[in-house]
Amino acid sequence: QEEGDGGGGGAATGDGEAPAAAEQSVARLEARCAGGARFGFRVDPVPSAVLGASLPPLLCAMAGQAGELQGLHVATPVPARDGSLLCRAWATFASEAAAHAGATALKKLPQLAELVTTPVVEGGVPTQLGQPLPPQPPAAEALVVLGRALRALSQRYKLPPASLDELLGEESARLGDAEKLHALLLYLRRVFCFDAHTGCAYASPIELMNSAGELCVALLPEEQEQIKGREGLSPFAALTERCAAHVHYLDKLEALDGEVAAALRRDVDDFFESNCVREDEGKYRCPLSGKLFRGPSFVRKHIENKHAGRLLDVRLK
Repeated sequence: QEEGDGGGGGAATGDGEAPAAAEQSVARLEARCAGGARFGFRVDPVPSAVLGASLPPLLCAMAGQAGELQGLHVATPVPARDGSLLCRAWATFASEAAAHAGATALKKLPQLAELVTTPVVEGGVPTQLGQPLPPQPPAAEALVVLGRALRALSQRYKLPPASLDELLGEESARLGDAEKLHALLLYLRRVFCFDAHTGCAYASPIELMNSAGELCVALLPEEQEQIKGREGLSPFAALTERCAAHVHYLDKLEALDGEVAAALRRDVDDFFESNCVREDEGKYRCPLSGKLFRGPSFVRKHIENKHAGRLLDVRLK
């Protein structure tokens, strides 16, 4: 994936090196900016479902332009007013002629013809795609950190999966670590509104994008973050600490929930016990109503059905 600002950038394809890099299980995430590109255009926002299904024919159409397609860069989907998700994208080429041919090929695609206008070809590499990126930590290291966050979030919200292998299913065996990392980053954002770089879970996708930007990337910032009292902390170390802090927070919440649930069960059991009086063999009275029953289980069921309000008061204390 490519680095960028809040306006775009994202999953990139193009120069033929990506498949080889993806096959290296411990390969570093490389800074693959569109350095060789000289011309490009922006694709109008289109529904993510449409763009996703259209990517294979779109790439084939644009890559056929003398092999001068440098990359297709897709931003994180943005919610539209009607509830759908819209994607923005950029295409970069090595020559102006190839860029114009690619724009024409895009407009002629039946899947997109009625959704986009003919793109305007511009010279130069878009600012958000042209910044050189620093060497990245091995994807395998980031997967360990984010895997813990995935397990903690899944447990907290009672949602499967609890591991990356369960998330990817059969695809896991054929994907490299870099591809798994991209998939996991996007899953955490889309399902839990969790941004790995900030280590925060947001209340909604809108709040996430307003706070952390619409771009979902695995690459880390080039500059070392200036954290008060922690000058010189590397970006990956900062990411690791933030994710660990959020996991610790979720673990504390789970432990607290367990304590509250146990205390609630004790209070409810005490309430049932105090309101089930044994008067004789096979005779148990409910003092709340004065009725007799054959066993404690019948008294309990009676209280649950006829004295639910009193039971609710106990649970709310």
